Amino acid sequence: MRTRYILLVPISPRVVRMTHEQTVAVMLRSRCLPVEAKDYSGAAIYYATAETLEDLAEFCEQNDLDGPCFEYTGVFDLKKSE
Repeated sequence: MRTRYILLVPISPRVVRMTHEQTVAVMLRSRCLPVEAKDYSGAAIYYATAETLEDLAEFCEQNDLDGPCFEYTGVFDLKKSE
């Protein structure tokens, strides 16, 4: 698996006043890939991921964001067995 970095700041299109497509386009222009999730109300939010810490830092600098980021090798959806 390839190492990646994720910014643990949820980016909501409603808060940044962009459409979903615009939010994703801003990430892609900064060489970041979005991970889509849902907030407590079910609205889409995004987390920025990148192959290098420098790309993620550049994305944060360009968009006036800060927050913790983590290095990871995989994301898994674990479901509780019933």
